[in-house]
Amino acid sequence: MKFMRIILLLVAGIINIPTQGQKNKKETEKYYVFDKDWKPTTVDKAVYMIYVEKKNDTTWQSNYYNYVGPLLYVETYRTEESDTAHGYFAWFNKKGKIDSCGTLYKGVKHGSWQFFGDSLNPQISHTYEYGKLVKEWKRSDDANKPKGPSPDEKEASFKNGIPGWRTYISKNLTTPDRALKSHMGGTINIGFVILENGEIGDTRIIKSVEFSLDREGIRVIKKSPAWVPAEKGGKKVKDYHVQPVTFVITEN
Repeated sequence: MKFMRIILLLVAGIINIPTQGQKNKKETEKYYVFDKDWKPTTVDKAVYMIYVEKKNDTTWQSNYYNYVGPLLYVETYRTEESDTAHGYFAWFNKKGKIDSCGTLYKGVKHGSWQFFGDSLNPQISHTYEYGKLVKEWKRSDDANKPKGPSPDEKEASFKNGIPGWRTYISKNLTTPDRALKSHMGGTINIGFVILENGEIGDTRIIKSVEFSLDREGIRVIKKSPAWVPAEKGGKKVKDYHVQPVTFVITEN
């Protein structure tokens, strides 16, 4: 497993790239630009960029992007200095679609590692406990299982259902200036967790188009009003959804 681990050596490449509806908070967000050889450069020569975000008190996440184009990698470490891999990691293909992802705990695999192939849904999953593989799953294993929720399950729902959710997104989504200037449009896909209290939990890019579009899609999902939470066996449980968001750039 190869991690790039180059962030804090690149002070010369730091820049400010505000996105729609967001401010660059120096203590929690940083941006760096690089040339084709991943050496610090200026914006006019940039080929790649890294967006570094403090996720919480124990993790910093680095998002490696084409400067104009989709996401390449996501890496998470315990400190800003990238000393210990700890948290979410993901890899994307040339078109920005997720290829594989998983979590590390103090440098070892822990939890679910998923492999997507050509799909937006995982086709293979490996479950680890502190570096030890304890479970394997393939989508073909579920081929003969009933589709949809079982009688004791209820999926999470938005107020006024799917039409209400679509209305919420359309009213709150804006196209960032950065994407307009670069004429970047397309459909991103965002995976997100709906917690037991109906609030939005983790959000992750499943299909990327461009940095500012990805961030705008995540922003709108995160600020969503509370959902009606999912239930299983009469108890409220977490639920997972993938939402496509399309940005259309038109010529004036």
